[in-house]
Amino acid sequence: MDTFKDIEDQFELLKREKERLELTLHSIGDGTITLDLNAKIISVNAAAEELTEWKQHEAVNRPLDDIFRIKDKKTGKIIESPYVLTIKTGVKHGLKKDTILVSKNGIERFISASFSPIKEKNDNIIGVILVFRDITRIRRTEEQLEMAKEAAVIASQAKSEFLANMSHEIRTPLNGIIGMIDLTYLTDLTEEQKENLNVVKKCVQLLMKIINDILDISKIEARKLSLNYTEFCIRDLIKEIINTNLFSAYDKNLKLYYDVDKNVPEKLWGDPYRLKQVLNNLVGNGIKFTERGFVKLNLRIKGVVEDKITLLFSVIDTGIGIPKNKMDKLFKSFSQVDGSITRKYGGTGLGLSISKKLIEMMDGNIWLESDVNQGTTIYFTASFKVEDYDAECLKEKPFEDNVINVKDYRWHVYSENNYILEERIENVLKEIEKSIETKNYEKIELCSRNLKRIASNPMNKQLKSIAFKMVLSARKKELERLKELFGCVVQQISEE
Repeated sequence: MDTFKDIEDQFELLKREKERLELTLHSIGDGTITLDLNAKIISVNAAAEELTEWKQHEAVNRPLDDIFRIKDKKTGKIIESPYVLTIKTGVKHGLKKDTILVSKNGIERFISASFSPIKEKNDNIIGVILVFRDITRIRRTEEQLEMAKEAAVIASQAKSEFLANMSHEIRTPLNGIIGMIDLTYLTDLTEEQKENLNVVKKCVQLLMKIINDILDISKIEARKLSLNYTEFCIRDLIKEIINTNLFSAYDKNLKLYYDVDKNVPEKLWGDPYRLKQVLNNLVGNGIKFTERGFVKLNLRIKGVVEDKITLLFSVIDTGIGIPKNKMDKLFKSFSQVDGSITRKYGGTGLGLSISKKLIEMMDGNIWLESDVNQGTTIYFTASFKVEDYDAECLKEKPFEDNVINVKDYRWHVYSENNYILEERIENVLKEIEKSIETKNYEKIELCSRNLKRIASNPMNKQLKSIAFKMVLSARKKELERLKELFGCVVQQISEE
């Protein structure tokens, strides 16, 4: 009797455990279907009944494919469940992303599902449990997002193409305006008319620069901008950058320097036009935002791998600096640090954004260090191809030694600045000599203004004596007239 009682108690315990398990399965929000080794249904929970529209008493002992009919959304074809694969491999398997469950009454739902083997303690497989859920709402949302994304991409491309086309259309008449201004310069004009034309030309050139920036950013966004590779001399390019920005720096009494590591190879293979665009923008910004001190361009080698060399460029200025919390705005299109910057210094906020994208196209990156009222250093890397370069020379001087610090750096004077200004002064004085011979006093006065502007710069002390000697070489009979027209300059020079 005791043995029979024990068996009866165990049977009752197992019955309660089974009921607890069934309640647990029915309480799960996901659909669950348990299967035997013949793919026959053992049980179906409430969520599975709702999704398949088959009641448990209808589904039990029926083949899985009768209850769980799935098809591919893209092809519309019925697909086989991974039940057999789960039995063979003994591991869990899922369904493809675009799988649809077709219910008893033909309702279609996107589902995600997993088939897992049911194992005994000795790893013998005794069945499979299928767990699945309705993801129709999620898939509809994803489809809407994908459609919205595609529409946004199409709209962005259309905008970029429109801007590119319009920029071309606007540039054509602007080039015509600049040409007509240059032709008008050749006619007889009063000084006031010439000054007015200068203002017009500067405005047109500024507008042209803005249009070129818009054209570049629209090309980049439309992915129509490509680099044109050719061989070029990096040192000549750097000198050209300095020459281009030289008088802008001198107009503000700023020193403009450059320094190129002697190990940098002479010839590189890349896009010199786009590199100049980046450097002109960075050096120009340095001059624009610096009221006193200097702007310096440095070039170092970061590394060499086979025939590819990576260069590190840095532009240092002693300007207004940038707050730490506003640095992230710098490289965004149409963005500047704050509104006061735009009002005081001008600009569209496109230059650095374009530069960043061009640098990335050259397999580089850009970053900066800055302190308010202490200056800014902008670094960027760019990669170029190089032939027959001996990388052993880099071992003599590690790259870390070449990192530039704005606050503590011993820089060297760019000696060619004086040469360029001497050449400019010589050209001005030659014009004066010609005008003296033809008694064109208006031309003499105009040239003398240019000479006065250069000579009045406190940085040009050595050039003043050169200018004075050249003035004295003019014809003596007109020297008195020359002194009357720009005597203040001659007097200032003679005092040196």
